Amino acid sequence: MAPADTIRHDLGEGGTVPLLLKFLLPAIAGGLTASVSMYGLVYSQTKAPDMNPAEQPIMVYGDQS
Repeated sequence: MAPADTIRHDLGEGGTVPLLLKFLLPAIAGGLTASVSMYGLVYSQTKAPDMNPAEQPIMVYGDQS
């Protein structure tokens, strides 16, 4: 048996296309998931805050509360 025949025999009689799909589809799905996750993380870390904390005074002198 040739090496290609051994691979086909071990994985079933599906041929080369199902063999490629078994390896390519999970890699594509993983890459897509990682890309979307990284985009969401970078977007959430770089977007402007809802309110500017510098507009509020940190300490008010003379406040008796």
